[in-house]
Amino acid sequence: MSSSSEIYLDRISKELGVFDHIPTGEDQRLTVTTAAVVQFSVLPSDTMFGFWTSEDNDIRFTLDGSNPNANNGHLIIESSVGIWNTAWLSRARFIAIGGTGIIHMTPGRVHK
Repeated sequence: MSSSSEIYLDRISKELGVFDHIPTGEDQRLTVTTAAVVQFSVLPSDTMFGFWTSEDNDIRFTLDGSNPNANNGHLIIESSVGIWNTAWLSRARFIAIGGTGIIHMTPGRVHK
């Protein structure tokens, strides 16, 4: 049985006309706390997108270079999933809200 993350990725892939999505590197699993801002590590050069999931707690993120906090940044609700381009993956800064959270991301590229 497929997980909700796999079903979401499959649906988005079909909407984009993508027949294959190929991982370009190791998964990155960020432990996001309320005490420190974290970012993804450098992405492989052939990465086109990253598929991510959030776990355990809500998280805020920014893309403008400012640090997120309880009152600043976009909100990622626990158990959310998404696909971001490399610009967003490289710029995103994360902080947890109310307790430690996880952002799990797989970098990838498409093959049509």
